[in-house]
Amino acid sequence: MQDERFGPNDCVECSFLVPITDAWMANRIPIVRDILLEAFGGYSEDLGDVRGQWKDSDGNVHSDQSVRFHCAVNNCAVHKLRSIVRDVCREFDQQCIYFSVAGRVEFVAK
Repeated sequence: MQDERFGPNDCVECSFLVPITDAWMANRIPIVRDILLEAFGGYSEDLGDVRGQWKDSDGNVHSDQSVRFHCAVNNCAVHKLRSIVRDVCREFDQQCIYFSVAGRVEFVAK
């Protein structure tokens, strides 16, 4: 059923990865869920392992396991989600977070 607040082309799919490297980070994931639910009325979360590796500027390889969140966001509110992702980046003490808006990737830093 279509929500009257949005036309058929007003939303884009956004996703972002939140690395989970320890129990403290895992325990903070419910806060991210609550924020997304309040801000956008819902989200989806990949429950399987999202594993990856990346190289830093010194060539060191880092491995991590992440949670991927998906949200359908009104075009006018993408900046709001980007701001939330930036807050998550700070809260989880990450250099940056992988953020995708309709297939276009950004690396959102603190």
